[in-house]
Amino acid sequence: MREIKKILSGCVYGLILLVAGGCTKTLDLPAGKAERKIVLFAELVAGDSLYMRAGLSVAVTSGSDMKFSVPDGLSVVLSDGTSSKVLPGGVDSLTSSAHTYVYTDPRVLAVGDSFSVSATYPGMETATATVVIPKPVSVSLVDTSSVQYNSDSTIKFRLKIDDDPSADNYYVVECLKQHMDVVPLFFYNDKWLPVAINRALYARLKAEGPLSERTDTTYYRRFSRIQLYTNDNNTENAYDEGLTMLQDRVLLKDRLFNGGTYYTDVYVRKAPTVDSVKGLTIFYVKNVTREYFEFLKSYEQYSAGSSSFNSLDQPRNLKSNVKNGGGVVGGVSQRTFRFLMDNWSL
Repeated sequence: MREIKKILSGCVYGLILLVAGGCTKTLDLPAGKAERKIVLFAELVAGDSLYMRAGLSVAVTSGSDMKFSVPDGLSVVLSDGTSSKVLPGGVDSLTSSAHTYVYTDPRVLAVGDSFSVSATYPGMETATATVVIPKPVSVSLVDTSSVQYNSDSTIKFRLKIDDDPSADNYYVVECLKQHMDVVPLFFYNDKWLPVAINRALYARLKAEGPLSERTDTTYYRRFSRIQLYTNDNNTENAYDEGLTMLQDRVLLKDRLFNGGTYYTDVYVRKAPTVDSVKGLTIFYVKNVTREYFEFLKSYEQYSAGSSSFNSLDQPRNLKSNVKNGGGVVGGVSQRTFRFLMDNWSL
């Protein structure tokens, strides 16, 4: 099952309510003309097939209905320098909530691959982005342990990074839970029966002797984010938010250890995710393109999921490598570590 990190579920809009002196005042939207733009979101991951989302922004201006629309007629073309291909666009389970179509290509991406993406929609400027997939990330998991951090129960991951001296490298660490169902079954009367709805029969047969059993596992293209702590003063998180804040991602440049070996600790919360869905926990260490790193850094400061987010703060400028549009098309090489944190039982 393909791993997909949910960067953004769609474009973000909203009104800011200013609360002062016990009264509420609505901030008027600016007058004038605001252009809608094509928005692209993609992680092009070495060793994976191509998967991206595309949609249309909303004009935030006086008189706007502030409604997203499904991007019928949005065309996306992928070029690798040798040939170009129109990517098929389609609807999936996220289309209704993210207001985007999904665009795919079965080719397996590789380190060093260079791509140009162009998207067109009637009446709008063509949005373009270019990306080169970075070199592999050389990282090993030295140790894990259960520890308290900032009064939270966490799993500590000690990482060893062997940095490539031939390039500036941009590391991103994050943790996601891939939703899954695990259904225990037992064989009786020529049929496989679920344990959950046949417990009495299952218990009786188990007591009588050997019983044929199996487990059916289904993975879903749904992910929940697990928040992290870092105690590393060299991370962007330390500069921007401090070392006691929960983070969606840990961001680290190699400027202080280019070409060397570097150790860093990341703390994964044991607390259940907001949706309390069980699943496979995936710990990612990524080497990403500079433009993607800068986008994630600005998004981490903006995101309402970040501990430092303040609804009364100044608007953030989300950095983008999409010309004449919004969003980001990032290149990624990654290493993953998988484990189960949930309490699984029959």
